[in-house]
Amino acid sequence: ALKGYLSGEVAQIVRDRIKIFAVGPLTKGFFPNLNVFVASSGGVTTRSAFFQAADAQLTVSLSSAGYQQLHVTNFNLAVGGAVRVTYELKLASQAQPMQGEQLYILHSTKVVVITVTSRSQGMDRSILGSIVRSWRWSSS
Repeated sequence: ALKGYLSGEVAQIVRDRIKIFAVGPLTKGFFPNLNVFVASSGGVTTRSAFFQAADAQLTVSLSSAGYQQLHVTNFNLAVGGAVRVTYELKLASQAQPMQGEQLYILHSTKVVVITVTSRSQGMDRSILGSIVRSWRWSSS
């Protein structure tokens, strides 16, 4: 059953162009994970325009998808503007809500989305901090 579930999930992820870099052990029906998605910035190239567009769009999109306890924070990285989103998502199959944290990073004409999902926002924050500190950005 697990193999069938995962093969369907992996097929969808490939169609969505998401790169999964780590999946933790299955614990009570839940896989902690780290993934990265790169998309066009849609013509947005300045930090101020990025912050303005991202704040409204992320809040509406994630709220309508069932995400709760949303917190959206703008900040700057050397490479570009970044938006941090923390959230909870309650799943019918889980007694405890999953915790997630996403970084939306404007880099040139692209937006890099890094998502960490686990049982602890402290763990999410630690993992994302390590990634941001060690990431080597190309010039394009």
